[in-house]
Amino acid sequence: MIKIFHSIIFLVALIGNLNANENPKIEKVVSDFMDALNNNNAELAKGIVMDDAFLTVVYKKDNQTLKRDISMNDFISDIEKRTIKVEEKIWNLKINVNENIASAWMDYDFHIEGKFSHKGSNVILLTKMNEKWLISHILFDRN
Repeated sequence: MIKIFHSIIFLVALIGNLNANENPKIEKVVSDFMDALNNNNAELAKGIVMDDAFLTVVYKKDNQTLKRDISMNDFISDIEKRTIKVEEKIWNLKINVNENIASAWMDYDFHIEGKFSHKGSNVILLTKMNEKWLISHILFDRN
């Protein structure tokens, strides 16, 4: 009975360690997406998002909470056409992984032409496809 218990503890620790080994790969995808956003690099963004990925923004207007969904293809097209300088700064990155799915939660603030615009939280959902982490959904709020 004790051997079985130790075996279970070992397997749980091993699986937890295997998932933790994915964190740097997920951090790289998040970092690459921020680089794409901040440097108007649509090609970089295209390489790290799934074809059917989308983005959801949640915001308040007139004391009502509203949401808007945007296809990632449309969002990337906007990045490609952008002529203004934007910068999104992130911190407090927290990653959760379970085999082939992951979430990356972070706080952010957003600047347009060097001026503060808004802040909030991002949640990036990722799926591991053929050993490569790809963004499947980005959810963020604006304060």
